[in-house]
Amino acid sequence: PYFGEIAAFPGYIGTVTSLLAEIKRTGASPDEFAAVAEAREWPQKDREIHAVYAAYQALLDGLGLVDLEEKYLLAVRELAGGLELPYRRLYISEFYIFTPLQLEIVRQLRRGMSIHIGMAYERNRPEVFAAAEPTYTELVGMGFAPEFKAPAESAPEDLRHLRRNLFAVQPESCAAADSIRLVGCPSRESEMETAAAQIKELLLGGSCRPEEVAVIVRDTGLYGSFREVGARFGIPVSLLREER
Repeated sequence: PYFGEIAAFPGYIGTVTSLLAEIKRTGASPDEFAAVAEAREWPQKDREIHAVYAAYQALLDGLGLVDLEEKYLLAVRELAGGLELPYRRLYISEFYIFTPLQLEIVRQLRRGMSIHIGMAYERNRPEVFAAAEPTYTELVGMGFAPEFKAPAESAPEDLRHLRRNLFAVQPESCAAADSIRLVGCPSRESEMETAAAQIKELLLGGSCRPEEVAVIVRDTGLYGSFREVGARFGIPVSLLREER
């Protein structure tokens, strides 16, 4: 069997359920997946995926349950069947990559209400926004008229330069300025203390309020003691993910 050698490994169940979710997000049922696989002459991998998918869907149906992906499918069916919602205006934000089912929901909803979608996308930076390009193209194809807004607040020139050239293959150079600093520290503890000291300097100088300062790290688990470091420096620290 294709999956036989890895079925007992940690993470296998999570991998399979993620794969099934990805298939269901396209709107394909087990029978529709089988039709596609048959057209590809039923490779062994597809046979096993279909067997797992069919068994999983049969179990859900037998228990009278639905998963998240199927909720989208049921919503599409209800909307296509004439379901009317009491809303006349819908705002969608922070979703940049829509699945086929989500796009179909937007298409169905648009028949009865005005929809406004905010997404991060720039036409002249395809290397940065490649993941959002299909969603943007689909929405424009539905008839959405894109409006590209200028930044609401001005930023220092060095930060604007960084934004323009962050992922550029051949970035331009600009004069040095004070908005960006590179600091090397021998340990994570030293990193946190250095950051706390600079934040303390900003607050004492009156140039900003505590809620206007953000500390961004790649892995919050590696900097879990930042609250204690902030306390030593007299800085209020809110770790939103931890508090939730």
